[in-house]
Amino acid sequence: MNSIALDITCLTPLPYHQQVVDYLKTSEPAVWNWASSLGVRQEHAQDVRAQLLRDTYRLSPETHPDAYQACETALRRLHIQAPATLYQAGDGAMNASLHYLAGEAHVVFYGPILERLDAQELLALLGHELAHYRL
Repeated sequence: MNSIALDITCLTPLPYHQQVVDYLKTSEPAVWNWASSLGVRQEHAQDVRAQLLRDTYRLSPETHPDAYQACETALRRLHIQAPATLYQAGDGAMNASLHYLAGEAHVVFYGPILERLDAQELLALLGHELAHYRL
């Protein structure tokens, strides 16, 4: 896949989201401090990892090299320095989602999506999901 220079400066939170953050910081400082505390973030990370272990299986770069290569391309183009791990869920509906943890990206594929998408479609899907990480 050829290298494409992308302008990622537009990948910023929407004004509404910034307004919510500003409101919580000024009007609900106790809630903001609790939600942004290290303890809550660590508990959330443990919960996400437990859910991924329970509900999905991890795809390895050895068994899914095309998916990991597309993921590396998307990470590079989006200037994301975090490692990404790919998973497959048993749900039959074709979809994908990102589970964000600080410094980690976890992408879950649902249904037979990896078998149905060609290389460019897979790159677009991973680019979409990983763009959520940027935000």
